[in-house]
Amino acid sequence: MPDAARRCRYCDEPLPPQFGPAARYCCRAHRQRAYEAERAKDVDSLRRQVVKLRRALAIYERILEDIADDPACAPRVEDVLTRHITALHRARRAAAAARGE
Repeated sequence: MPDAARRCRYCDEPLPPQFGPAARYCCRAHRQRAYEAERAKDVDSLRRQVVKLRRALAIYERILEDIADDPACAPRVEDVLTRHITALHRARRAAAAARGE
């Protein structure tokens, strides 16, 4: 087995041969730290996505406010919003049913 495959994925120290071929970490603490580091990456990624979504929402809110000020557009805006809200509720109910709620 190549030496590179026999190193701790957290600290890069060589793994003792008695750990067996499936070992990836030199100790439980390093396995936990690696898990926490990976979770932190996931959280950072989600935070960036939330920021992007908030920016997009602000843009859509401004567009909607501009359109809503035009009386001729109001019925069409209400129709589109009603359809989207209805679709959202259906999707949430389907997801809840899939989870068994």
